[in-house]
Amino acid sequence: VALIANQLELWYQPQVCLQSGKFVGCEALVRWRHPTKGFILPNEFIGAAEQAGLIQDLGIWVFTRAAETLAELRFEGLIDDTFEIAVNVSPLQLINASLVDDFTEIATRFNVPMHQLKIELTESTLAERDRVIPNLIALRAAGFHTSIDDFGTGYSSLSYLRDLPLNELKIDRSFVMSIEEQKRDLDMVAALVGMAHSLELTVVAEGVETEGQRDRLKAMGCNVGQGWLFSKPVPLVELSLLLDSAHVAIH
Repeated sequence: VALIANQLELWYQPQVCLQSGKFVGCEALVRWRHPTKGFILPNEFIGAAEQAGLIQDLGIWVFTRAAETLAELRFEGLIDDTFEIAVNVSPLQLINASLVDDFTEIATRFNVPMHQLKIELTESTLAERDRVIPNLIALRAAGFHTSIDDFGTGYSSLSYLRDLPLNELKIDRSFVMSIEEQKRDLDMVAALVGMAHSLELTVVAEGVETEGQRDRLKAMGCNVGQGWLFSKPVPLVELSLLLDSAHVAIH
């Protein structure tokens, strides 16, 4: 219903380089603007979309809108060729035989570099590792970047990081939120950062809400931060304003 009635929107949460403070990307987050219930977050309707067999259509809509947004931001001169938009892809999408062709066609249609569209898979996807690896390999071969989201919460294994074709690891907010108070969590995050860097992965910390968290992550060499300290998720018009303000400040 939401797809047909044009009630879906993409919002974007900026990602910031912890060393330079510059915006380096954003995560695309789908929202359902329900006519009576207001905004509905994806955790409330993604499961229903999967059960109803609509997750492929929803996934294509999200990826298309993200590619269109990337094209707009590039045309407006608000980003450079290193800026990435991350798109969450469900396990059911990742085993779809047409996924790589569909995503490649969309990126080509909007004339955007594939490396600026980042495919995010949740750690739970690793339960289907043998079924998703072929598409992940093909996505990387096509030029898309890949990221594992919420790392540390479910199916963690060093062999997964070693064997999967990944560019990035995202540390779950549940570890980040207590690194100021809990030395154990601080040490664990530092160990994850070191391990990821040894595998030549970029590290993104989710849920950064305080300057203390940012400073600790920066000191341990974490590459990128995402969270309310920098910005909450915003619609495209607000993202453009943020990027424009940053662009003016830098120049």
